[in-house]
Amino acid sequence: MNEPTTPTTPIINIRGEQVALGPLVRELLPLYTRWRNDLDRMRQLDYGRPWTLEQETERYEELAADAGDCASDTLGAME
Repeated sequence: MNEPTTPTTPIINIRGEQVALGPLVRELLPLYTRWRNDLDRMRQLDYGRPWTLEQETERYEELAADAGDCASDTLGAME
């Protein structure tokens, strides 16, 4: 199920035809912020308002602190 990874490839826990799920990665926070601010996703997920990179970083750090050394939340990545 899991594929080998290198330092530049993300960990994928679950892979579908259009979605891949894995742990949050600090280096991808700008991408997560862009996804969170997509108007269609904001409506579907009821985010309510746009987020800044600083807010996304704070959210990541809170999740990482709760999980120890890695963030426990997962995020779907469109392929």
